[in-house]
Amino acid sequence: MNESNQIMFFVSEIGKYNIKKLPKLSGIEVSIDNDHAGQTRLICVLKDEFLKDKFALVAKDVAFRCSSFEGDKLLEECKIRIMSWAEFLKP
Repeated sequence: MNESNQIMFFVSEIGKYNIKKLPKLSGIEVSIDNDHAGQTRLICVLKDEFLKDKFALVAKDVAFRCSSFEGDKLLEECKIRIMSWAEFLKP
């Protein structure tokens, strides 16, 4: 949970990486944090409480499908997986 008590998940990778064109989804907010203790984090925040179960499925899928990647490839593949769930995440 973030400071606003919103459910979130993040993917972090040691180093500084640039991710272009973050997905714009109506049910979640996706952002990048390049200043977290020498890591880059792709952060997904649930914006619609009614999507809680769907959000959990997306988080599990991203973790399962992307765990074998590293560096830029990890963050890019996570972004692609999240975007592939766009229709599913519509409120």
